[in-house]
Amino acid sequence: MGGSGLVLIAEDHAPNAEILADFCALERLRTKVAGNGLEAVEMARQYAPQLVLMDWRMPVLEGPAAIRQLKADPRTRRLPVVALTAYAQPRDQSRMVEVGAAGFLTKPVNFDRRHAVLVELGLCAGRGDHRP
Repeated sequence: MGGSGLVLIAEDHAPNAEILADFCALERLRTKVAGNGLEAVEMARQYAPQLVLMDWRMPVLEGPAAIRQLKADPRTRRLPVVALTAYAQPRDQSRMVEVGAAGFLTKPVNFDRRHAVLVELGLCAGRGDHRP
């Protein structure tokens, strides 16, 4: 796709959301930001993004519950959700997959890892790939 996709950032900590949005802008991706899990579910239904970056711990509705709601809804069932978390233990990673996350990024998020996830999901070109 590269350069036109919409990424929904579900992050309650404004500085983290801003860093993620800036990174997406560098990849020429548009963004919307939700400040809690319930808002993320509503915005995913409204805007049909190509990807959701979902913080694992948020107010109102935490990431796992929000992901379950997205996966239960026919409109958002196939939407890839990447969990953002400080929890990097294998059991935490297993739980993310169990609730339906397509993958995860640990905080602080590594620039190269973020890029690799976007390439893997087809949202941007790989390094050295000169697609328009």
